[in-house]
Amino acid sequence: MKSLGTASKLVVVLISLHLLMPTVHSSAPVAAAGITTSVQINENSSEDWALTMGKSVSPAPSSLKTFSETVVKQLSEQQVFSSWTHSELQYFPLGPGTHSWLVTVSRDQKELGYLIFTATNTNAQEYILSEYGASPSEPYDLTALHQTLAELDIISPSSSKKPYPTKIEPLYTPLLPLWKVSFGHQDTLYLNALTMDVLPWDESHWKKLNQQTSELSDARFSSKDDAVTSSQVVSHEGQKDPLDNLMWITTTPLSVFSDLDVESYINKHNSIIFTSPNRNDDVGGPFAISGYQEWYSTQGGTHPMVYAGTGLTGQRYVPLSILLNKGVFHAFPSVAK
Repeated sequence: MKSLGTASKLVVVLISLHLLMPTVHSSAPVAAAGITTSVQINENSSEDWALTMGKSVSPAPSSLKTFSETVVKQLSEQQVFSSWTHSELQYFPLGPGTHSWLVTVSRDQKELGYLIFTATNTNAQEYILSEYGASPSEPYDLTALHQTLAELDIISPSSSKKPYPTKIEPLYTPLLPLWKVSFGHQDTLYLNALTMDVLPWDESHWKKLNQQTSELSDARFSSKDDAVTSSQVVSHEGQKDPLDNLMWITTTPLSVFSDLDVESYINKHNSIIFTSPNRNDDVGGPFAISGYQEWYSTQGGTHPMVYAGTGLTGQRYVPLSILLNKGVFHAFPSVAK
């Protein structure tokens, strides 16, 4: 990679120093309904985001704010998300463009979780819930990004010979939060924004993946719904890490044809494994599923939209319909006693 100019180096040095500073949030008033949705450029988290992206944080659309408040209110009534009551929401655009939005949930200066919403198309302000999760499952952590770039020896202010990122972009495609780090016009680095794993991709792979963004078109509720309700979270204390015992790779996939099949297997085995052969990098797999939550709306009728509880903590929820379309499921192998 070619060495970049002093201005580019200074931007990244500022990013490095800013991210290493202690975060001091200003207090924000809590609305009567219990949720504050202010997006203020002078908030430290917004400053960090703007500095990293090299641009200011755009105001979130009113339809998105209203929908996110509705979803957070529903979740805060669940025991798993009860800490979200009287929380503050902040909005951060995700690329390409502002087709998706990261919404962070915090209270008393402590991050509690996140939600990601995606527009149904680029010309309408109708949003669907792409995923959500509780701490410590949040993606797009700026400090983790800085640390990873430093560990990769990409950020190193002490050396004038090292190339520096000219552009950092937060991207989103269903099941996969991403960081895209660009170096001039030739080199690009993609990282899983949840695990911070470096992905073996080039620009053409991302473009191909980005064209396959219609998976959420069958979402059964959106910001245009008059009423949205959620079921109680079903969560099991099953195995959480598929890498603990790789013998599942040799087993026959479970027979799964519907949401109900997956729910039944989760209840039977406590947790199961989702994997997408030959494209796990594209979906962040393999990972365990140890729970689920159902959502109902006036738009979806009586048939719920199910979100699967994934990850090592089981507190990241993604649409089960996408998992059904993108991969297969395995039971964890029995451990001999």
